[in-house]
Amino acid sequence: MAVNEELVVRELWRQRIRLLAYIEVIVRDRDLAEDVFQEIGVAALTKRDQINDREHLVRWLGQAARYHGLTAARNRSRHHRLFDSRVLDHIEAMWQRDEPAAADVSGAALETCLGQLTGYNRKLIELRYRQGLTGSALAEAAGRSKNTVYVALARVHKALAECVTRELRRADGSEGASR
Repeated sequence: MAVNEELVVRELWRQRIRLLAYIEVIVRDRDLAEDVFQEIGVAALTKRDQINDREHLVRWLGQAARYHGLTAARNRSRHHRLFDSRVLDHIEAMWQRDEPAAADVSGAALETCLGQLTGYNRKLIELRYRQGLTGSALAEAAGRSKNTVYVALARVHKALAECVTRELRRADGSEGASR
């Protein structure tokens, strides 16, 4: 049975930090990693009927991150030195070994943080990841300019990353007693 749109969006958010870190290792550019992550999100939503379940989706996202990351890095510069595939294989193996428990905790943290978004920011996330809108279509649906939407999404991503980090520290008990 194919996965539904809601599961794809939820897993994209659960896996976001991990996928972005993995992609950034490959492309060595934070902005390009963000672009690749967005491409993967659109591809996952488009191809969700070919994905059987959550475990398959998580593996698919990792493979897509690697493929799209390598493609983006190659396209960016023919002189850019890429990691040996053995390094990426090692990262991928570590990622898959640690995934199940980490995904549950980080997923809960993400859900908490998504619940704290303002209405406008929640709408942007919905338009971008649930409806798969990008560029001009996203700006038009949000009623803002492309640049305004791009900046807002970047801020939302940053705020969510910081919030998830705080929530994970809190869950781990490593946050200071002052809070």
